Amino acid sequence: GGDQFWSVLLAKRLGYINITYAEWVCRWPRWNNIIAAMNNEVKQKIPQQYRYKCKIIGDLMADIKNNNKETYLNLQEKKWIAFLPGSKKAKLSVGIPYFLEMADHIAKRNKNINLLIPVAPTTSTSEYLFFQSNKNPIAKHYSSKIKNIKSIKNSIFNYVIETKKNTKIYLIDKHPCYEILQKCDLAITTVGANTAELAALSLPMIVILPTQHLNVMNTWDGIFGIISKISFINRFLTFIVKQWYLKKKKFFAWPNIKAKKLIVPERIGNFSPKQIAKEAVFLINNEEYLKEQKDNLSRQRGEIGGVEKLAYIIFNSLKKLS
Repeated sequence: GGDQFWSVLLAKRLGYINITYAEWVCRWPRWNNIIAAMNNEVKQKIPQQYRYKCKIIGDLMADIKNNNKETYLNLQEKKWIAFLPGSKKAKLSVGIPYFLEMADHIAKRNKNINLLIPVAPTTSTSEYLFFQSNKNPIAKHYSSKIKNIKSIKNSIFNYVIETKKNTKIYLIDKHPCYEILQKCDLAITTVGANTAELAALSLPMIVILPTQHLNVMNTWDGIFGIISKISFINRFLTFIVKQWYLKKKKFFAWPNIKAKKLIVPERIGNFSPKQIAKEAVFLINNEEYLKEQKDNLSRQRGEIGGVEKLAYIIFNSLKKLS
């Protein structure tokens, strides 16, 4: 996961074999030992002299499936929206206060909607409390706060957040929790790999990137994530991103990039939690639109079997070392 540069760097530093899985482009083919490509389009982008390293294996995300036969959520009673505010600390510093306020606006507009967050394995409830507090400078821009977080027994959920406006958000720390997400009606997620997982589950989504906090640049992977922690470079990169990158880049969500057209709504800009909440309530009440998005996401799935093929490549690579 993350920037392909890190696996190349680690492999060279530690003397390891490097195997890169490329969904869209292989960025360092000269230093890759083996390239596992999602499709032939990726292979054709690789310079001719390095294509011999490439094997087409299919779409890893297409192999996501729910092996759990239990029915967890009763969706007859209420609608469910999944929040995915991010997994890295820098993303959470924006995501937690932003999503808390969005939750309060959703609850105010429609009491028949339940909210849940699949807690990323890299974070915890203590971090949620920290990022909604005054210790987080971004939190001062938002009024919604956590009243308490209580543990839940004998439930699929582990905790429940209650905001000071009495909105409840259920937390589940099981990872992955695809069987839960598959039963949701809608997801609201930040830009990132989340969009690929949700697309593989055919879960309708709204993808957001609030640019009013774009100066929090250390959410980036790779070398940019390191140098952007330097204050004046951070300001320079923020300017470049706002004035050039965001205007030039057509799509940010994985299904839109793959389809080369807008399948899921992207809200990239100075969007408030209230605006996103209003759109979410509208969408969740529009079953025809949700079905259309779900069908479009299903059509974007790649060939299955990629996981087994990649495992076979890894196994054979290890055999050659022994």
